[in-house]
Amino acid sequence: MSQKSEDLLAAELQIMVVPGRFSRFSQLLQQGIILWKETGCSLRSFLHDQLRLSPQFVEENIQTIFLDGKPVDDLDRVHVKDGCTLALSAALPGLVGATMRRGGYYASLRAQISHGPEGEDAAASARGFVTLKLFNKVADVVGKTFLQDGFFVKRKNLEDFIRWSEPTEAVQASLEGKPFDLKAFRAGNSGDDLIRLRIILEPQE
Repeated sequence: MSQKSEDLLAAELQIMVVPGRFSRFSQLLQQGIILWKETGCSLRSFLHDQLRLSPQFVEENIQTIFLDGKPVDDLDRVHVKDGCTLALSAALPGLVGATMRRGGYYASLRAQISHGPEGEDAAASARGFVTLKLFNKVADVVGKTFLQDGFFVKRKNLEDFIRWSEPTEAVQASLEGKPFDLKAFRAGNSGDDLIRLRIILEPQE
């Protein structure tokens, strides 16, 4: 992505939902939320230091990792770069899942498509955009944190989500502190523009 921090939409769209409705946002996690993070580091460092995932959680719960569409086995020899797409998942079912599992018994079967090791200076350290996709148990456990911390999403993806989720009185939105009608949202001709978005849980009484 060519947009940089000074070009981003300053206003942040906030969507407040009751806790019982939070699961509907799993679609955004699967499509990919866009984070503005420090890049150029190893994948292991990115998971621990930028995404704040504990080493124990990574080792015990993230069995399948794709970086730019290629499965990853060695977290220390692969680097996260500006504009990349990172997908994290727990173990996938069946033979395909076993084959894609990092460091698994069948990993050698996909050697030609796996993400190969890179040199130590493979990427310069800099702030950049990373598209993060979360699936199954990984999304269930840590997805809510990323949504509440705030992220970017493409306008067209947000429009698709709003159309699919059919906002109700249980979902309220605001832009720059003013009420915002999600049903009236349209991507128009700027579908690839980024929207700053934060999901907020409505306080329980």
